Amino acid sequence: MTVELGKIEFEQLAANIGKVAPTAAQFKIGFEDVGAAIASITSQGLKPEQTMTVLTSLISQLGKSGTDLSDNFKEITGQSFPDFIASGGTLADAIGKIRDYSQDTGTSLMDMTGNLEAAKGLAMLGGSAFEQYAGFLDEISDSAGATETAYSKMSETMAFAMDQLKSQMQIMSVEVGAALAPVVKDFTKWLSDNADEIKDFAVSVAENAVPAIEKLFDILKGLMDSFNNLSPDTKSLLSSVLGVGIAGAAIGGPALFGAGMAGSGLSGIVGLLSTLSKISLGGLGLSTVATDITALGTASAGAEGAG
Repeated sequence: MTVELGKIEFEQLAANIGKVAPTAAQFKIGFEDVGAAIASITSQGLKPEQTMTVLTSLISQLGKSGTDLSDNFKEITGQSFPDFIASGGTLADAIGKIRDYSQDTGTSLMDMTGNLEAAKGLAMLGGSAFEQYAGFLDEISDSAGATETAYSKMSETMAFAMDQLKSQMQIMSVEVGAALAPVVKDFTKWLSDNADEIKDFAVSVAENAVPAIEKLFDILKGLMDSFNNLSPDTKSLLSSVLGVGIAGAAIGGPALFGAGMAGSGLSGIVGLLSTLSKISLGGLGLSTVATDITALGTASAGAEGAG
């Protein structure tokens, strides 16, 4: 019946109904009610895609608490829109209540909401075409069986399901964006107001980090030189202690020592190795190893002192 009464083809209805159906379902509005509104708006010349947009906005502005239209409706009827629907009212009934108030008080329908799309839908359904809209609802309700069958058929299609998902994501993104807007606005203003201080802080951090990095490089360089001057026996011993191979120690040993020193002080580690070497290695005749480890300890302590 929506197709017969309005200026919309079945294919257009099937392709676009998913844009308004989730919002209508959220506020418990029946398909007959939605179909009559679509038929009325499209019969006035609005394209199907635009029809779904204004109808979705209208329903959303009526149903969401805190909007101008929602507050005005509650003032007119003494009920919120969801409560009005739950008590047996229809979207057409709600539009009729608003229309009567507009005529009684001389308030323009366009002034009932600050949302342009919702205002357009309200004017098209509650204006001069209201009687036609109410009549469409009666006709569609009388053929509810056929309507529900068509709706069920559309609901089973993948396209319809994807349109529903897209619509829900759009609604969610708008609501999330609206919720975050004040915080983003304040943060952006703070960044703008404190741009110079932020820049100075970043520069200060970078400048203070340079000496520390230079000292670390000097320590690593000293350790590398000391390590490379060790005898093969000493390198082999340290490689075994550190759990790495001789080749890995020759290349990465200094860096490993540097990392260890940054966390606990290399000179302490090497000092311990030096003591152990004098005790255990001297008796084995490996005096060269003991001497090299002692020299490495001295070099590492010197590097630390220089830092």
